[in-house]
Amino acid sequence: MGALLFPGTSPGHIRKPRNDEGSAAALGRHCAGNCACAGHHRFGVVYVASEHILRRSYEVSTAAVAIATDPAAIVAERRLATVHGCFSDCHG
Repeated sequence: MGALLFPGTSPGHIRKPRNDEGSAAALGRHCAGNCACAGHHRFGVVYVASEHILRRSYEVSTAAVAIATDPAAIVAERRLATVHGCFSDCHG
């Protein structure tokens, strides 16, 4: 098969068709395409698996919390919060 003239090119820019390049070049393109496809497939599998893990929900049992109402217990708990550094920032 002869050289082809592609649209928009001048006769000085003649290019050989791909089927004349040889089997090594065709094999290289084929392998590169397969590697790219396999990489995208692996990315998709990892993405779907991680989304499944991240969107998992768990049942949490609730427990009743007893709140101290007597003044001595409130003073003791305030002291514990102050000693542990939680009183001014988050439990104030």
